[in-house]
Amino acid sequence: MKHNQKPCSSVCQIDTTFERLLQEFPRDLIESAVKFEAFRRKRKIKNVEQLFQVVLLYCGLDFSLRDTAGILTRLGSQISDQAVKERLDGCAVWLSEVLKQMLPSVPAEIQAKVGRRWILIDGSTVQVAGACGTSYRIHLSWDWLAHRIVEIKITDAKTGESLQLYEIEAGDVVVADRG
Repeated sequence: MKHNQKPCSSVCQIDTTFERLLQEFPRDLIESAVKFEAFRRKRKIKNVEQLFQVVLLYCGLDFSLRDTAGILTRLGSQISDQAVKERLDGCAVWLSEVLKQMLPSVPAEIQAKVGRRWILIDGSTVQVAGACGTSYRIHLSWDWLAHRIVEIKITDAKTGESLQLYEIEAGDVVVADRG
């Protein structure tokens, strides 16, 4: 390293890690983002890779909208937290399709034999910045065979996890934790 070069900062490390992680995702990630209209314009978020990085920062690493916007600004794209939220809102269908490609598929013959839904249920607590405890809860049910969200509910902190929160059909197989 030359004497006038600075060592790689944490931003460089984030970029390097992201580049390695990107190799694990479906090859048509970029095309599918355009197809499902998650990526529509090149203003603040310049490309699909950067959009995906936003998704991973917010959803995967659990950064706040403001922190995610700050990281993007530090990387050279000044953007507000509201603009980050709007971009994330447009990613739901695209990410659902990406998950379908990445999750192991259930063979058609098994799906036909099963004849019922296999529903995975879990809840998570969310604590907003500055809060001393749980701010609200997210309750989610996932159809394992169809690879789709069945229900998602957001409740106050006082509402605990319960199977009564979900519309379970006769014949459904439900898998939940002890919560």
